[in-house]
Amino acid sequence: MSGKIPIARGVAVTEEDASRRGVIMSLMCNLSAQIEPGSFGEELRRLEPYIESGYVQYDQGVLSVDPSLRNQIRLIASVFDQYLPHTPEVYSRAV
Repeated sequence: MSGKIPIARGVAVTEEDASRRGVIMSLMCNLSAQIEPGSFGEELRRLEPYIESGYVQYDQGVLSVDPSLRNQIRLIASVFDQYLPHTPEVYSRAV
């Protein structure tokens, strides 16, 4: 420590960070999110098992989650967290 009082702290948020945060918050709160067509392609591919099962729908830029999956919404929303490693060895599994 330099003995100086910090006047600014924090982490710079990029435009992509803000976009991802908006999608995650919208999914967690509303079980749906607006996603621009052509964006988040890799994330949507990871959601294919949910989409194929019919529990998640992606139509005309809106990603919607069936209310019966509310207990799994953290898993679904975590797909959009770019800072969360998507390897099963890192974090405990959701029950």
